Amino acid sequence: MRTSPHVIPAICGILLTLLGQSCSLQAPEIKVTGERSLLEKQVLGTYQSFGRDLWMATSLRGLPDSMATGGDRENLLKAIRRRRFNRDDRLRLLAGGWLGEAGSGLLVERGEGLAPPPDAERELLARLMRQENQDRQVMLSRLERLHPEQDRDELVRIFAGIQMDEAPKGAWVQGAQGDWTRK
Repeated sequence: MRTSPHVIPAICGILLTLLGQSCSLQAPEIKVTGERSLLEKQVLGTYQSFGRDLWMATSLRGLPDSMATGGDRENLLKAIRRRRFNRDDRLRLLAGGWLGEAGSGLLVERGEGLAPPPDAERELLARLMRQENQDRQVMLSRLERLHPEQDRDELVRIFAGIQMDEAPKGAWVQGAQGDWTRK
């Protein structure tokens, strides 16, 4: 039996029409518990790329930068360098309870119940907190520019979570409801 060359395309068209009308695709609502969301993974990847970019900038100066040009790039690289330079003091002051990781992604002074620090340590604490918060603002600003479609509050929450994850054991961290606990 021979079919007309117009029959097969007509049958395919009818089937596609019927299938298209009878089933619709809807993306399921995804609730992630205990794992990072897609946005958190994207922001974490971007955050981690900052350190790789610093390594590339210091190792291969002739290659173009993948992140930015001009002053924006320089500000970010300076912030990363200074954070690395201050890292030991920052971790020591966090672990000792003098500083805390706030839900805003910034460092705040804690120290309740602790003896007042010596003057030299007090100056270090103030300088370090000021520099660290400036550097974090630069990094957060860069994350906002790289993820413009995302809600700023959500980016801040994710950024703060990254900082809290990096904090040493014994550091004060602020919860989503504003409560403070030791890590």
